[in-house]
Amino acid sequence: MPLARRGSLAKLGSLRLTQKATLESTQDFAQRDFIYGVDLRGILKPWLLSHDAKVRLHFYPRLGTELGKNLRGIIPDVDGKNIARLKAGTSLFLIFDFESSALKDISFETTYDRRWPLISEVTFTQANPGFSSVPIGTNPRDYVKEDMNLDVTKYLGFTASYEYGSLPPKYAFLDSKFTFGLSLKAAFK
Repeated sequence: MPLARRGSLAKLGSLRLTQKATLESTQDFAQRDFIYGVDLRGILKPWLLSHDAKVRLHFYPRLGTELGKNLRGIIPDVDGKNIARLKAGTSLFLIFDFESSALKDISFETTYDRRWPLISEVTFTQANPGFSSVPIGTNPRDYVKEDMNLDVTKYLGFTASYEYGSLPPKYAFLDSKFTFGLSLKAAFK
């Protein structure tokens, strides 16, 4: 939903309100949370770093909140807990357009998110016997993801990703995860 289209803000870009409902869970679905997120997102006009606009930089800051409830927890300390977090972050895109027959473009995308739990969240760990609760607390948690995309054609490309930080619901620390992949794209009218 665009919030600003005219005036001085429109010269810089636009301001949008985004809303989404998500289900977050652990990999084994032992803990499932329903999250409703609201973000105020700035869509700034790109900075052209070359005279022909083939090198450009996009910057999208955001500020929001995540509210929700635990739908299923494997232990009573987790089951039914409320969730409230503040969130701030940004996305930065650097794009090099080549438009040649061998290489369409190279792009770098950096995403940064910081979450502040307003209510101390609780997760679990496996213990002998059974499970035990682990309090997450209200300390802020950071997450960074860097992607490099090489688009050979409009529909085919290669991706290399780097991740660092922690994500809900368990906030397990992810230390330098690398991912490599093949990107297949399609366009529909």
